[in-house]
Amino acid sequence: NTVSKANFESTPFSSVDDVLNGRVAGLNFSSSSGDPGSSNMVTIRGVSSLLGTPNPLYVIDGVVVGKGADNAAIMESWNPLSAIDPNAIENVSVLKDASATALYGSRGANGVILITTKKGKFNQKTRFEFSTETGVQDRAFDKLKLLTADEYIKVGGILMWNSNPKGTYLSLEEAKKAYLLTYEPNYVKGNPDATADWSGTNTNWQKVVTRTSSVVNTYNFSASGGGANTSFRIGGTYYENQPLVKQSNFNRISINSAVDHKASDKLKFGMNLNYSNIKRDTYSGGRSVGNPVTSSIMLSPLRPIYNADGTFNQDLGQGATSGFNPVSIQEEAREYATINTLIGSVNADYQFVKNFYFNSLFGMQAQFIKEMQNIGAGRALYTIQDPTKGALRDERSTIFDYNWSNTLSYRNNFNSRHDLQAYVGMEFQNHTYNNLSLFSVSQSDPRPYFEFAEEVFGGNNDQEWRQISYFGRLNYTLDKKYTISGQLRRDGNSTLGDQKFGNFYSVGGSWNVMNESFVPKAFSSLTLRGSYGVLGNIPFAD
Repeated sequence: NTVSKANFESTPFSSVDDVLNGRVAGLNFSSSSGDPGSSNMVTIRGVSSLLGTPNPLYVIDGVVVGKGADNAAIMESWNPLSAIDPNAIENVSVLKDASATALYGSRGANGVILITTKKGKFNQKTRFEFSTETGVQDRAFDKLKLLTADEYIKVGGILMWNSNPKGTYLSLEEAKKAYLLTYEPNYVKGNPDATADWSGTNTNWQKVVTRTSSVVNTYNFSASGGGANTSFRIGGTYYENQPLVKQSNFNRISINSAVDHKASDKLKFGMNLNYSNIKRDTYSGGRSVGNPVTSSIMLSPLRPIYNADGTFNQDLGQGATSGFNPVSIQEEAREYATINTLIGSVNADYQFVKNFYFNSLFGMQAQFIKEMQNIGAGRALYTIQDPTKGALRDERSTIFDYNWSNTLSYRNNFNSRHDLQAYVGMEFQNHTYNNLSLFSVSQSDPRPYFEFAEEVFGGNNDQEWRQISYFGRLNYTLDKKYTISGQLRRDGNSTLGDQKFGNFYSVGGSWNVMNESFVPKAFSSLTLRGSYGVLGNIPFAD
């Protein structure tokens, strides 16, 4: 399956995998959060991994960027694919069967998604493009109806009526008054012993923590062109998303470039470079009462947001935790991050003898993530936090990946009937992850500096793995109708134990029925495929 650039240019999504949802047969998409930048789960033809992520492997312009694994230390989750500007994509190919995914060995067992970014064209005058769009997002399914204050009191009265001996209350109105006196005494007018009239508070907690709609703005600019031997493209995008949850934001500036050069009829060079800077404001996703979205559906509508003196009301009723007014959490327990991502590759293709080619590609991905959490005094999101003190957490993560592949190939089309391609090569991959953290639960000042801390805890986490691979591939096509192929790959990964190497193979065939004379014109495409393969999985190298 191939998804064209038109699908990426016309959608207001923040990440590539969001766009693929519903556009690829056999691809299932799910997200634990609607917050832009949060991680997603993508499966192709079901779950293929018992350990590790079930997500497919993503390859961008030849750079193996991983499986979209969550690298967040503070944020509820982080999807590294959000660093890629969907407007810079030319097309996406989804590899599903064993014959195709075996090309990537042990890391391709869950499927492979190949992303190709836009390039310039040879012999084309410089072309400038500018576009802008504004989109509005709303809840796709909003059937959760919360009780109003009147309904809440009525249900409370029914609770009292059913949970006490028969005859305790002479009417539902009397039971409602008893409920208010028992569970909402501070919100009753007059003398509680004489009357139990509701004070008039009717808080819709869902509305106060969410926006009515999400506004997405995108601005794109690009210049592309080329001469007889060189083509280029450079583009930039500013993407701004104000999600449905208040105080959350997602802003991305991205720059992408591509240069291709023909040094001669036999030697070609290419370079692709993508950079993005993301500023993200989000909120606590776990800790049920610390999550403003979760707590907003559990609080009594009889409780006001603010006290009479303008301070936040933290007396939220039975079952609520003091200090976790969801509006105060949004304003005084902030989580925010800055993510800088660089993805680049250089490649060379040289025909050193007729029909014989040598290709070399070096690709790298670097991510620099700075996450901050600043919690005001009285918002004890951590059990060890002093309620009279604030908390501050600072996480700095660096993720660096690179891969270098070299391939020798023979490609020949002879007698106008036979198309033969044979490849042998090797690939090396390296991944490093470094994290440095500081944490304090004794902040005496709301400003985000550890100089106001009485005690600071620190830690670090460093990981690295390497993989080397050897592979061979053979493709043969007859009359542009019948194709057979075979792959063999041997992978060795440093995360494995005593047996670090594994062999993987696949065989396949296809019949392009469309090139037969008997096919009705009603068909636009018809191909029958079959394949068999043995694939591997390395859960600690996701």
